[in-house]
Amino acid sequence: MRKIFFITAVLCVIPLSKIHAQWGVAVGYDASATMTAEGRSANFKSGFHVGVTYDLKKFSDIWYLQSGLLFTSGGWTEDNRNFLGFDISDYKVDMYFLDVPVNFSCRIPIKQNRLILDAGPYFRYGLFGQKTYKWDGADEEYASFDDDYNRFDIGSNIGIGLEIKKKHLINVAWQISITDIHPGNNEQHVRFRIGWGYLF
Repeated sequence: MRKIFFITAVLCVIPLSKIHAQWGVAVGYDASATMTAEGRSANFKSGFHVGVTYDLKKFSDIWYLQSGLLFTSGGWTEDNRNFLGFDISDYKVDMYFLDVPVNFSCRIPIKQNRLILDAGPYFRYGLFGQKTYKWDGADEEYASFDDDYNRFDIGSNIGIGLEIKKKHLINVAWQISITDIHPGNNEQHVRFRIGWGYLF
């Protein structure tokens, strides 16, 4: 899985000859939580994303392949949780990732602007983070990725947005992972994203 992540990252940012390419920057707000088959299993936590994007007009005037490299924050919060047999409160997980989205993007002209429809996978690698919770009135902190949580996250992304005069992008997206947060626990990351981008 590690090799797949890095090979995909390299392929998505290397310019391809004879294909129109355009660099950009992206920044925005993220809200992340966790989900099981029964529904959402934790509260949403606010975060952010910032990085560079890379668009390839490969198929036609409306079909693009969009990728990039983003630094993102995520995690979740829980009001009450049982940890090692003890009841704890105010459980919070902070995580920071490198994020490589790979979207197939349809861009439909609307006068001087374009409607954007995105769908595709993402590949995410956890850099660092921490777990914080209250226990007997004191705050306890541990590293997020030591033993509990997978660093690698692969999932799907769908989004809709608007490209304004071929320079500014405004979009919203929903992401859900297909890898387990804890090995074998059938709990996945989910993320809602609002973003702004600028194309050079």
